[in-house]
Amino acid sequence: MRSEFLVIFLMFFVVSCTAALPCRVINDNDKIVEGKLAAELDAALTQSHINGDFDGVVMMKRGQETLLKRAYGCANRSTNKLNSLSVISDIGSIAKSFTAVAIMQLHAQNKLSIDDTIDHYFPSVPADKKIITIRQLLTHTSGLPNYHSRGDFDAMTRTQGEQKVLSLSLRYPPGEDSGYSNAGYMLLGAIVERVSRTDFQSHVSNNILKPLGLNSTAWYGSNKIDFDDIALGSVGNRTGATTYDTPVTWALLAGGGMVSNIDDLTVWYDALLNKQLFSEELNKTILAPNDYDRTLAGLRKRLVENQPALEIGGSTDFGYTAKIQYFQDADIMVVLLFNGYSPSYGPSTHHVISNRVMANVIRQYEYNP
Repeated sequence: MRSEFLVIFLMFFVVSCTAALPCRVINDNDKIVEGKLAAELDAALTQSHINGDFDGVVMMKRGQETLLKRAYGCANRSTNKLNSLSVISDIGSIAKSFTAVAIMQLHAQNKLSIDDTIDHYFPSVPADKKIITIRQLLTHTSGLPNYHSRGDFDAMTRTQGEQKVLSLSLRYPPGEDSGYSNAGYMLLGAIVERVSRTDFQSHVSNNILKPLGLNSTAWYGSNKIDFDDIALGSVGNRTGATTYDTPVTWALLAGGGMVSNIDDLTVWYDALLNKQLFSEELNKTILAPNDYDRTLAGLRKRLVENQPALEIGGSTDFGYTAKIQYFQDADIMVVLLFNGYSPSYGPSTHHVISNRVMANVIRQYEYNP
């Protein structure tokens, strides 16, 4: 009798756990699936979504042709509102690329040099940090620590942010190693303000977002975005929350705190790759990796399934991950904008899905959809 009860209990537990996976559904009314490669990718992504690995939107294009564009799961699990192709989501550290471009624009206008040391802009900088250059801040080789925690949402002015970062101990002498640094990007945002004499958000909006028509890209708390268009971020079986309703402060500004949709991210990466923002010479400088395989912001050149790729990604602790990946030989771009991940993959979900699931299918087809 006891063993029978145990069997019944285990069956109930398994069924309950399976049923507990929320919002395992595909938006079948809003999609593009063109060709055999796209169909194979969609099948692999659908299975991964059903397994509970991710919720969000995926886009893949070859050249200028969109092969796959599809939404998986829910934007709001509490209301069962499905993700759509236009849904807006947190992009994590992809925000750094906007800061980096703002700096490079000022460099191109001869308003600063990326080889300036930061004591040009912060007169009270401690002696151990005087030799840090803007280039080192851009490429995460400054020696400044990451400074990333839930303190990202603390109220903090620019002056307080500068003081906080400049008081941190260096991990290594500037230029002698590589280490991802949100703190370095806080300083870059402050430099943009000091040089442009405009607040950071206005400068980036007027010089990058508006010229490129990125109308669904903004910072937390912006009235530019309709809150109903925002996807809630979910971890595991949680119903979800959003970072967007928290005003962005200098604890996060210039290193994160932005939302976007998949179309805007596609336009943005196209602009970075296709010399729309800078001269060809400057573009080569931007995309050339340093000794530690990093280019500006967080762009990296790497091999994925033996295919050369240029990629940038971002994540938060609240279920959001995002990634843009360009397979150079294949002329294939992949954009992932996720608002849900499983505890098993966590904030690395965007890497797992792009590098294991998608790249594997792309490699098998040898770039022939």
